[in-house]
Amino acid sequence: MMTYFHITSFLDRTTTQTHSDTIKFIMDVLFPESIICSLAGLENLTMLEAEEEFLQGPVIDESEREQFDRRIKNILKKSGNP
Repeated sequence: MMTYFHITSFLDRTTTQTHSDTIKFIMDVLFPESIICSLAGLENLTMLEAEEEFLQGPVIDESEREQFDRRIKNILKKSGNP
């Protein structure tokens, strides 16, 4: 929650208004850009390489996918949903 307030206070201080929906702007522009910048710094990549890695998403092993599916089924079963 603190991050949202920090970002919105930053947006309120900008001199140009480039967005009409603050939440959409944060989620569609600022959040992905922050992840890409973090990837570039943490993995010693160029911004272009980091953006490509971000767009590809994580590599998920088949066993991880099966485990995830089982967990979702168990949660649904416990909540009474089929």
